[in-house]
Amino acid sequence: MWQELEEFTTNCNNTKDLDQLFSLIDNFLKKRRFNLYAFGNLYGDSNALMEDRGPAISMNLPQEWVDHYFEKEYYNIDPVVLVSPHVTRFLKWDNLRKYQPEFFEEAAGYGLKNGVAIPLRTFDGCYVLSIMSSEEFEIDEKLMTVLEISANHFFRCYLTIRKIKHTQAKFSEKQIQAIQLAMVGKKNQEIAKIISRTIDGVDYMFKDARNQLECKTIPELVAKAVQQGIVQI
Repeated sequence: MWQELEEFTTNCNNTKDLDQLFSLIDNFLKKRRFNLYAFGNLYGDSNALMEDRGPAISMNLPQEWVDHYFEKEYYNIDPVVLVSPHVTRFLKWDNLRKYQPEFFEEAAGYGLKNGVAIPLRTFDGCYVLSIMSSEEFEIDEKLMTVLEISANHFFRCYLTIRKIKHTQAKFSEKQIQAIQLAMVGKKNQEIAKIISRTIDGVDYMFKDARNQLECKTIPELVAKAVQQGIVQI
């Protein structure tokens, strides 16, 4: 297993092509009895879906399950999608089934019976590699270590090929102060008075900050600004 891991990392280092990289991780996982995978971006990389690859950056899931998943809007309840941004290592499906048992039962009916999700992070983004199998077997500590090492090396090579670099957000002192106030529950009208701006001015500052950090909501903006060290209390 360890020799195959070494060969895998070497092959990843030597490729400059994304499709070849995806093929390498696919083949490596299949040798570990994981015949299915999905690699996607949860936040922070709006350009990840290159060349209309579909709902994930790369995957080999049954199309019937993908269609059913999006028809039912399961991304709103999928524990992998919801929890991955908040964990430090990995998520085994066995530990998630109790939260959405019907969801996992349906997935099993489409051949997704066993799995693990590995969050993969950049400074300002979060991706996830979901590794799945049509077989039921124990994912022991040794196998989990190999999966984590291979996933992280695959991800480093992916970022290198994509040439992804972090661009520091440029916030004014007033913007930072406004986000700090929003963090402690102040509304826009209150924030405007405290920082001597109009309500429209505060709205614009939040809109600009959300655009820079690719956020849709104020809570998401606050979380990312704190994560990146832009805002402190």
